[in-house]
Amino acid sequence: MIKAAIITAAGSSNRMKGKGKKEFKVIKGRTVLERAVLPFVLSEEFDHICVTYPEGKKEEMEKALHRINFPISYIPGGATRQASVFNALKSLKETQSDLVLIHDGARPHISEELIGRVLEGTISRGNSTPVTPSVSAMKILSPLGDIEEHLIRSRTVSAQTPQGFSFAELFEAHEKAEADDRDYIDDSEIWSVYIGPSHTVEGDPDNIKITYPGDLKKR
Repeated sequence: MIKAAIITAAGSSNRMKGKGKKEFKVIKGRTVLERAVLPFVLSEEFDHICVTYPEGKKEEMEKALHRINFPISYIPGGATRQASVFNALKSLKETQSDLVLIHDGARPHISEELIGRVLEGTISRGNSTPVTPSVSAMKILSPLGDIEEHLIRSRTVSAQTPQGFSFAELFEAHEKAEADDRDYIDDSEIWSVYIGPSHTVEGDPDNIKITYPGDLKKR
């Protein structure tokens, strides 16, 4: 079975409030991006690893990962995360990969154990998304900013990455998603719309996404 991983790092990091691209920040001697990629290499499960990058940042990406001993492919990102993932999928198509895991380059606390759970779920069920229980009261807002709906907390979860999928089916879903002029929040949503139910595995509370400057100090 041929396995591929896509690490998305083509975003603008706008919510870092001018403090630079979050994937290049350093946590305990390693960049955020290196910490996001390294567990995939150490697992020795993956035949191909792609990293998406924003325009003009390829050299910085390569520098951020220069200590990793693995032939990483660097793929130009698109205008959205969805477009960036599709670019990477198209670059991987000729590898004839059977499955692919897609991970946020801004999640540096990913563990090999979580990667293993997602792989197992993807192999057995065709797709797999790690989730953790919601700890806050979840609401839906109206266009005016008022609370429109109060969700049942016990039925809501926070989705994480890496999310795993059958490669051929995810590629087909992305082709359709590109044509429907709609921006999806993540690949599990694209899968749900075009392929079928998105299955879940237990996530990891430590697997946070670096979004704001203060997130770099957590843990």
